[in-house]
This record gives sequence, C-alpha cells and structure tokens, in this order.
Amino acid sequence: MENQGIASEKRKEKGKEIYDLSESDDDLPKDGIFHGNSFDDENNDTEEDIDLDLNNMDNTIDVSSSSTLRIHKNHPQSQIIGPTASGVKTRNQLQDGKRVIGTKWVFRNKRDERGTIIKNKARLVAQVKQSTAGIFISQDKYVKDILNKFDFRTIKPATTPIEAHKALGKDEEGEDVDVHLYRSMIGCLMYLTASRPDIMFAVCLCARFQVTPKISFHLEAFSDSDYAGDNHDRRSTSGGCQYLGRRLVSWQCKKQTIVAISSTEAEYVAAASCCGQVLWMQNQLFDYGFNFMNTDIHIDNESTICIVKNPVFHSKTKHIQIRHHFIRDCYDQRLINVVKVHTDDNVADLLTKGFDLARFNSLVVNIGMMNP
Repeated sequence: MENQGIASEKRKEKGKEIYDLSESDDDLPKDGIFHGNSFDDENNDTEEDIDLDLNNMDNTIDVSSSSTLRIHKNHPQSQIIGPTASGVKTRNQLQDGKRVIGTKWVFRNKRDERGTIIKNKARLVAQVKQSTAGIFISQDKYVKDILNKFDFRTIKPATTPIEAHKALGKDEEGEDVDVHLYRSMIGCLMYLTASRPDIMFAVCLCARFQVTPKISFHLEAFSDSDYAGDNHDRRSTSGGCQYLGRRLVSWQCKKQTIVAISSTEAEYVAAASCCGQVLWMQNQLFDYGFNFMNTDIHIDNESTICIVKNPVFHSKTKHIQIRHHFIRDCYDQRLINVVKVHTDDNVADLLTKGFDLARFNSLVVNIGMMNP
C-alpha cells in the first residue's frame, strides 16, 4: 500500500509538470471544441483528484461463443411489401398467384489449350418470355450484344449457319487470326446455343479449331445453262457466278454462239465459259499472293461432268467446237474440279431464265443479294 501511494504521488507530480509546461500564452488552448463548459470545466476540477490504478484492469475479456443477432422490433413501413395485416409471405405468395421466374448463377472456369485456368466467369441466367401462346426462351438481347461487341451489325447475314457439303479442315498456309478474338466469339456463341439448337453443330465445328485459327478464302464457281431458250434461233444461254469466300465477286450471262443439240452440250459450253472466268481470277489473285488451284465448279448435269472427266473424244462430243474442250485440260492439270450440285441449289440458274415469284425469291436469297 505504501508503494502504491508513492507511485500515485509521482504520477500526480508528473502530470502537474506536464500541465505547468503548457501554461505559456502561446500554448494555452484556443477557442475550439475543447473551450468552454463542454470539456474544460467538467474535467479540470477533478484532474488532481484522479488516482490511476493499473492493477484495477482485467487481463481477459469474455466473448460469447454464439453469434448475436440484431433484431429490429419496428421494421420501416416503407420496406414492407403488401398489407401489414396479412402476415409474413414469401416472394412467390406476393405475386397474386403468379410464379416468379427464378434465376441462378452459372460458374465456369475458362482454360487454355494446356488446361490451365485463365479466367473465372459467372453469369446470372434467367432471358424467358411469357404470352398467351405459352412460355418461350429467347436470347434476343444477347444476340444484339454479340453483334455490337464484334461489330457485326452491318455484315450481311447468311441464310444457313454453315454451307452444305463443305467441311472445315486445317489450312497450314492460311493467314493467322487473333486467337483471343476467335475464342471470345466461340465462347459467346456456345452460350447462345442454350436457346439456339440450330447453330449448335456449326459452333461446335468451329470450336475444334481454336488452337491456331486461320483465315481461309475459298474460290468456287457455279455454272448453268438454259437449253434452247431463245425462241428465235433456239440458242442456249450460259450463266456463271464466282464466289470468293462467301461473297459473290463475279457473274456472267451470255447467249451461246452455237446451237446445242442437247442439254448436255449446252451445259458443257456454259461450264467451259465459267472455267475461263475462273482461270482469269486465279491469275489475278496469284499476283496478290493467293494460290487457288483446283477451284470447284458446281454443275447440275451429270453428263457434263462425265464429259469433263473423260479425256476420250467420241461421237457425242466430236461436233463440239475444239475451243470448248480446254476445260478438260484444266481438269487434268488440277486447275479446276467439277462438282455435282442439285438444281435447286445451283445459284447460277438465276442468270439463265425467268422464274415464278417463289423460285425467284429463293434464288435471290441464295445468291446473297438480300436478307431472307
């Protein structure tokens, strides 16, 4: 007890010394938050009577092991949904008998070609339309967002997700593309397949080429003729069109200079004319560093294809002028290739004759002139 008293006196003296050092005019408290009755008058009269006892402090503090909840007895009226006398209800019960459309979080880990996680993604999924006809799943807004993201709003749409009879393959000599941009497109389209099963096959096929995607242009042509279409001299009309990639870049419509004695001969002459245009385009593109050898020419006549592939002249072809037979040499040198196409899919048919409204509109769409 005696030691505690001595320590107390020393603390008083020490506190007094500190107080005495601050009694100069420059160090006196100025008018402010500690001036007046708010602080000084309340504490100054008892400062000398304070007896600090450090032994009067607890070393430990008891903390409850169970969590405590803050309970508000008076809930704000503005946050209560519905009448207060109806009691507590769930969200589903508050919709007057209507079921609330649920949502869910979808979490995915994006990996690179080595299997390393490069990104964690999360999406809140819900995009459902209700009408008197039923409930429909739609991603219209998501489609618009994709087109805006990749600046595809001004691109002319295709009639089908992928071309028929044309499989994707490796192109070692093709131009490299931005692999991150390509993968981003594939990822967006994969998410779109949740409501678009019609593009599922095309998207999955493109997804197989994400390691080293290339830009591949493909040169192809279509040939057709109208046998004895001219009522005056019974001459046929040749039609042809050439595509670079999916874009129509050249087309021809010309009356033949000979009178064909069969539809096969008329088709053969038209194919030879189309072949000449293809050879010119191959030479032009070769100057720009593009080699399009073995270009496909689509023909809807089986007999014409057989004549092109058969190097032997016989009685059914000897009357055809020799200048039309150069197509055989082009086929032998693998400059071109002749491919069978169904008449309904031969877009060159639009350049040979007139059609009714339904067939005309179909050909206009297929040739790539307007939206379906």
